[in-house]
Amino acid sequence: MSRSRRAVRAGDAEQSIFSGVDPVVIAEAVKRLNWQGMRAFTEEPAAAPADVPLAYVVATEDPALPPAVQEQWAAHCAHRLRVPSGHSPHLSHTDEVAAFLAEAVARAATGG
Repeated sequence: MSRSRRAVRAGDAEQSIFSGVDPVVIAEAVKRLNWQGMRAFTEEPAAAPADVPLAYVVATEDPALPPAVQEQWAAHCAHRLRVPSGHSPHLSHTDEVAAFLAEAVARAATGG
């Protein structure tokens, strides 16, 4: 925690945030980590626009955010992808996540 107590830094990022990610990618990602404001953990997120279908990637092997909590959040979304991944599926399962996001964008663009 920062001296101001307004930010935190991941302690064991290799395991908590980047588990299952290629070690070369982990090394680069860890170098780029910075402080995370406490508001990210304490402030309610703004409501999503009602006319935008929500999509959620559930990381089923996430040690940082329990998959059961992710499933609760994903239950409110129109589209879900479950990936056997740690906390960073965008780094460990890039093709699957990219395809899922591309599909979500295409659906939104066509109103579906």
